[in-house]
Amino acid sequence: MNKFYLTCFIILSIAFKSFNQDIITKRNNEQIKADVIEVVEKDVIKYKLFENPEGPLYVIKISEVFMITYENGAKDIFEIQESQDNIEKVSPQNINSKSRFDRRGFIGFSLGGAIPTGNFASGDIETGYILNLFNFGFVFSEYYGMVIKLNGIAHLTSIEYDIDQSYNQIFSYSNLLSGLLISYPSKNINFDIRLMAGMLFAHIDNDNYTDNRQGYGVSTANGSGIRIHTGKTVSIIIEADYIYSRPKLLSENKANTPVHIRISSVTLAAGLVFRLK
Repeated sequence: MNKFYLTCFIILSIAFKSFNQDIITKRNNEQIKADVIEVVEKDVIKYKLFENPEGPLYVIKISEVFMITYENGAKDIFEIQESQDNIEKVSPQNINSKSRFDRRGFIGFSLGGAIPTGNFASGDIETGYILNLFNFGFVFSEYYGMVIKLNGIAHLTSIEYDIDQSYNQIFSYSNLLSGLLISYPSKNINFDIRLMAGMLFAHIDNDNYTDNRQGYGVSTANGSGIRIHTGKTVSIIIEADYIYSRPKLLSENKANTPVHIRISSVTLAAGLVFRLK
């Protein structure tokens, strides 16, 4: 798991370093490499120099600016118009999108670790692995949307049934989940909160032991994450979820009584998603 956390940290560091600067093109063709903070409509643009992000805040009149090219490729073009009282006014036109955060959806995958919690952890269940095979989200309004996830998780455990004798057990389960997505966009990042429910399908595969079990139950999953936009169409996603279910497991040979098992785990995963319009 330490290697996994280190890998996530390296990916995150590379992503932040890969961000391109905003370009402010003035009407005299002079270009300023900047970090645009705010565009006050028909008034001014507030920015910091890209080479000195901790430095002072600069202000430039919109009437002096022809275009802003943002790091994700979106552009704002500013036209000068004559009003009836002969005073110049400036109106922005976005030729690529309505805003820098015009891409409302995403689809992709992620993988990482699954840490058992509660009673599930007391059964000698080891830290496992998770693969979010299908990770989809779409924001319908400014902050709210829907999310759909399909994932698979597997844990390995060793169970002693006699003196100096044991067998290996693979405890695997998959989730099909959907629910509410709350997403808050910042400059190059989206902060996400997910509230989901769905179905869990579980399977216990015992090595050298015939009593394999399988079953299903309702599951819930709540989590949060960040999407780091490294380009116009690609983002790195880092996410954490708490998954809970209590499926009813039946013996494959139907000789034993069905059992209910509490499954609870915390997952941490990282991956890639493609941004959707």
